[in-house]
Amino acid sequence: MKSFKKLMLSLSLLLSFSMASLAAHKNEATINLSDKVQLGSTQLAPGEYKLSWTGTGNDATATLSQGKKILVTVPAKLVEQRSQNPGVGIVTNAAESGTRITAIQLPKLELQFDGNKDSSMHDSGMSRN
Repeated sequence: MKSFKKLMLSLSLLLSFSMASLAAHKNEATINLSDKVQLGSTQLAPGEYKLSWTGTGNDATATLSQGKKILVTVPAKLVEQRSQNPGVGIVTNAAESGTRITAIQLPKLELQFDGNKDSSMHDSGMSRN
């Protein structure tokens, strides 16, 4: 009976850790943009957005939405970080057509969008869900 209790305790702990791991791998985050920027061909006003992504590596797709409205879906490259980023940031590139998002850095990964030349990093009041 004692070994059965230990087995059940071990199984419940294992299940708890597995569920926590699954919850931690949700492919979404909330980002706050402080300036007007462009992602793909879409202009985004300052505000809070839901970022979600699907796929891996070069075959990823990122979507920004507000409420139930999808504002933009773009191809992305998903790069897992070997060391955890200390914070979250939006990497931008100033161009004649406006400031473009070239990457979004999350604690354990980075979503990269078109060319990263002459990019500058901006902290975002971003929180991972």
